[in-house]
Amino acid sequence: MPIYSVNSSDGFADRKIKRGQNMLRRTFERNIAYRELDKYEADGTITEFFPIHIWESSNKQNSYMNFIAHPDNTITYGDVFQLDNSKVIVIELNSDNRISEDGMVYKCNDNLKWKDDGDIFEQECFIDYKGVTSDDSGRYTKFASNRIIIYTQITDKISNLEVNQEFVFGKVFKNVYKILNLNDSAKDGLAIVTMELVQSNVSDDLDNNIADNPNNEDNILRVESTLDDSYYIITPDDFDIRLYSSVAYNIEHYDNTDTIISSTFNFDVTGVLASSYNLIDVTNTGLTLESVENGGNGILEITDNATLELINIDIELRGLF
Repeated sequence: MPIYSVNSSDGFADRKIKRGQNMLRRTFERNIAYRELDKYEADGTITEFFPIHIWESSNKQNSYMNFIAHPDNTITYGDVFQLDNSKVIVIELNSDNRISEDGMVYKCNDNLKWKDDGDIFEQECFIDYKGVTSDDSGRYTKFASNRIIIYTQITDKISNLEVNQEFVFGKVFKNVYKILNLNDSAKDGLAIVTMELVQSNVSDDLDNNIADNPNNEDNILRVESTLDDSYYIITPDDFDIRLYSSVAYNIEHYDNTDTIISSTFNFDVTGVLASSYNLIDVTNTGLTLESVENGGNGILEITDNATLELINIDIELRGLF
């Protein structure tokens, strides 16, 4: 293990730091908290036998562990380590320590799991159910009880996460949350995601903890024409619209050879009060339907302007829960 010389030309502070680093190098492997762990990098690679000091907080009510890095190794926000049978994630770093990096890791207590274009993605995360966060000035804010904060490593596979995307958490008692806010700038390497509790849909896969989202491969509705052997594709297959939420629909017409037919459509909503919804961004091939009131069950009427064929889709405009 290299020991770096302390030069007289160095300033007092630099000499003190180098002496501290050399002392830590000499004694690092002899410390009772010394471990060699697998470190999961953001690019998917694994660094084996990563040297680290890691120990439990003296306050047993805390959910974190303390760590000190070897002076010749780097640890950043969002780094993930395999600790025995669990993974832990770096959420706090001490910016005042110039000898080596130290801070706190939290045990990952659930997984982000989602489907995108038919592929299933999964990534460990720490969920703060207490909903307490601090701003840049150090002031603490407590979220409402129906909100949680997710901490996870910034990787390529989470780059497609979007506001309003939904996730299922829990092993026995399942709950569905949607993304309210994505923040990857406060702590470089660490994604901080605020989510809010919502009601589950019958299309959510609660057994596998995968919520139904527009990017899911099978999130389409195929409607066979009653006039010929053509068919219509409506995306997304999501007609259960929560209060203050909206869904953007697109419709396409195909012949029996799966070739798209140039068609235009008119749209209307019946069976509910006009005050319970808004039609936004209406085009010849789609629209956005927004729920502004608990209007109950209704029908989205889609008329093919060329054939005058009418397609009726059952919808529900409901409250937050």
